[in-house]
Amino acid sequence: MLFLNLLLPLVTYYAPVTPLPVDPGPDRETVFPGYTTFAASCLILPGGEPGTGSFSLTRLLPVRRFPPRQELPLSLPRKTRVALILDDVGFVREPVEAFFSIKAPLTFAVLPWGEYSQHHAEKAKRHGFEVILHLPLEPLDPEHAPGPGTLYGDASPEENRRRLRANIRSIPGIAGVNNHMGSKGTQDPALMRLVMEELKAEGLFFVDSFTIERSVGLQAARELGVPAAGRDLFLDHYGTEDIPRQLEKLLETALEKGNAIGILHPRPGAAEALAGFLPCFQAAGVEIVPVSELVE
Repeated sequence: MLFLNLLLPLVTYYAPVTPLPVDPGPDRETVFPGYTTFAASCLILPGGEPGTGSFSLTRLLPVRRFPPRQELPLSLPRKTRVALILDDVGFVREPVEAFFSIKAPLTFAVLPWGEYSQHHAEKAKRHGFEVILHLPLEPLDPEHAPGPGTLYGDASPEENRRRLRANIRSIPGIAGVNNHMGSKGTQDPALMRLVMEELKAEGLFFVDSFTIERSVGLQAARELGVPAAGRDLFLDHYGTEDIPRQLEKLLETALEKGNAIGILHPRPGAAEALAGFLPCFQAAGVEIVPVSELVE
C-alpha cells in the first residue's frame, strides 16, 4: 500500500486518468491509460500489451535493472617470433665483435674456457644480448675435438657433473645452455639425463642444436621439466654467402609455425649478411627475441 500511495500522486500529475470504479471487484484490474511510456522507463510491466497505452496496476512489479552485458575481448594473436643464436663465441675476436653493432636482441652462445669467453659474454650483456653456455658434448667423429670442458659418455657421472658445473661457473650470468657438437653425446640418454638434472638444479633452460636428428636432448628435458626448444635451421651451413637464403627459409618457417630458431657462427661477413636481412623480418611483422622467450 505504501508503494501505491507514493505512485498515485505521480499518476495524477503526469497523465489523465479515468475515475476509479467504486468497487472494481476481485476479478477486475485497475487500469491507468496513458502511463505505459513513463513506467516502462524504470519498470518492466509483466502482462502489458504494447501499444495499448495502459498498464495493469495489479501486475506492476519493480524489477532490478542490470547494465548491458559486457562481451569479453578476444585474445590478441601472438606475434610471430624468431630467435637468432650466435654459436662458438669465445675463441675468435673480430668476427664476434662485428655482431655488437646489430640492433636486435641476439643470443650469444659462449664456449667455456676460451680466450675471449668472459670478455664477450660481459660485453654481450652490456649490449642487451642474452648469454647462454655453449656446452661441448662428445661428437661421433673423435677427430673433431669439441674443446675444453667436453662431456663424454664413457666418463664417470661424477666427472661429467664436475665438468658441467665448472663450465656453468666459467660464464657468469648465463640464462641457459645449448650443445656444441654432441652428435654422439646427445644420443646418450644417461648423459643427457645427467645434463638436465644439473640444468634443472641451476634453473637453466636447454636449446637442442640438433647436430644429429636422433638427439634425445628435448625428450630428456621434457621428462625432467627443464624448459627447452630445438633449433630449426643452421643459417651458415653452406657458407656465409648462403645466409640470406637460409634467413628467408627461417622467416617462412616462423610464419608457418609461429616461431623459429636459427643458429649461425662468427665468420667474416656473417654479421653483415644478418644485418642486411633484418628489415625483411620487420616488414613481415616478425619480432626478433632472445631464445629464452621460445623455450617451453
